[in-house]
Amino acid sequence: MTRPSQPDPPPGVRNGIDNSTVGGHAVQAGAIYGGVHFHNVSPPPVPPVHQSAAPTYQPAVPAYQHVPGGHRRRGAAIGRWVLALLPSVLGAAMVGGLVDEVTTEANLAVRLLAVSAVLTLGLTGISAWALVSRRGVADLIGRVLDKATPRPLAALSRNALIALFSCVVVMWVVGLTHGLMETDPVKNRGGVGALLYLTFLATVTARLAFRRR
Repeated sequence: MTRPSQPDPPPGVRNGIDNSTVGGHAVQAGAIYGGVHFHNVSPPPVPPVHQSAAPTYQPAVPAYQHVPGGHRRRGAAIGRWVLALLPSVLGAAMVGGLVDEVTTEANLAVRLLAVSAVLTLGLTGISAWALVSRRGVADLIGRVLDKATPRPLAALSRNALIALFSCVVVMWVVGLTHGLMETDPVKNRGGVGALLYLTFLATVTARLAFRRR
């Protein structure tokens, strides 16, 4: 059995792909005899394009942040302490100055004895007042200490009071030792008032700490 001869392609017919990109199946031939079979082939994977992530802007946090009004609050707190401690400081300075004037050439021990005499007179006056008002001496002394206790001091915690009491006692011992070792009375002027004030501060501080047990 003979196969029919293949016909010649028609003259003047041409096809082509110029300057183009084929995205699917394509057949380019002058003549096709028989069947054309297309097989699906997966295209090669497209490599992912790595895009650099946009930088996240984080504002720098300063190490020190200014709080508006902080200096004013600290100044107000210092002012309250100064005003609260001022009456007791002035009272101790007045008593100490009076003792220094009376005992000009005496040493610190004699001056402290003079202060003890002044305090004894004060306790005697309080006892007479308690007798007239029909109150106990201890109760009246407690009322006087309550009135003389600075409010900022009364607002401190027990631990803070204990720490303050310890510092005051150390300062009192150091001042007393230095004053007793000093032989020049002129250099000891003012020492009596300082010791008297430290005694007062230690007394009210210990009293507050004892109440908060």
